[in-house]
Amino acid sequence: MTVPELPSAAVDARDQLLAAVAAEAQALTAKQSGKCAEALETLARAFTLLTSGSPAVAPASRNLTVGHGLNAASGGYVDMIAEGIIDPAKVTR
Repeated sequence: MTVPELPSAAVDARDQLLAAVAAEAQALTAKQSGKCAEALETLARAFTLLTSGSPAVAPASRNLTVGHGLNAASGGYVDMIAEGIIDPAKVTR
């Protein structure tokens, strides 16, 4: 699955918005430290990924058998219960 092609006016508007958001985030990051700056950086990366026209990130999970999911520790798709992840919805970092 890929993001549909945008008209050039939309691409220009997106790029201007990204530049404005980036400038604001950099200004805030320069004034703040710690978690605020880290949160802004994470948000900027996520926003850029979502608006960059890159292929969608999660389609691989659509073809999984029930009970299977991504083991974040190994990076592979596994049977969650067999791996000892009894309630995948409650997994935390």
